[in-house]
Amino acid sequence: MKKLLMSAIILFLFSLSILILQSSCSKSEAGPTSVTQLNKIVYTVNMGTPNIQIWTANYDGSNPTQVPIVLPANIKIDGNANYYSVKISPDGQTIFFSTFDASAAPAYSTAIYSCSITGANVTQIIPASAGNPILNASF
Repeated sequence: MKKLLMSAIILFLFSLSILILQSSCSKSEAGPTSVTQLNKIVYTVNMGTPNIQIWTANYDGSNPTQVPIVLPANIKIDGNANYYSVKISPDGQTIFFSTFDASAAPAYSTAIYSCSITGANVTQIIPASAGNPILNASF
């Protein structure tokens, strides 16, 4: 009887050690476990050069909303469709867009800016330079 009881205890401890090992080896992520997606599209509306506006809408086109962006003097949003001048981050929280310095016409200086989906925190990402080749690439 003692041998049977001892075997049961050893088997229980072995099973318990396997469970502890499995739980300690399971993958865990640092930080949030999910990313909130806003399911938005972003696009430009040409209100007459150089008055380009950035808008967002739901994937189905509902709820179109203008993003109120305040830029430095003479800096305008580039609405040239050939360069796809506005993108949204995968998490739907940040908008990236190209700009130009209207005071430098006809040799425009281009730059890349970002802002939050609400239009706040406007930040220059890539500084302005005449003929910036970055606009020839998809960002």
